[in-house]
Amino acid sequence: MSLYAENKIVFWIFVAINIISTCFTYYWDLYIDWGLFRDGDRDPKFLRHKLLYPVKFYYVAALTNLMMRLMWILPLFKEEYKYKSFAYN
Repeated sequence: MSLYAENKIVFWIFVAINIISTCFTYYWDLYIDWGLFRDGDRDPKFLRHKLLYPVKFYYVAALTNLMMRLMWILPLFKEEYKYKSFAYN
């Protein structure tokens, strides 16, 4: 197997593990840490009973949290990062 093919396999394993990690930690933040999505039948939608901040804050925080958790994707779009070794030179 060539070095290019090995790096390609490692790259896709890296991406798969990070997707799983991002989904799990985002779920953990929203449901376990913040207590959101537990009472879906009330207004405001998906928020817990006791709110410490205005309603908009929780929606903005959830969206911001997701955007920050997805920052690991940005280097993947740069051509010089594609299929390179993960070892530091």
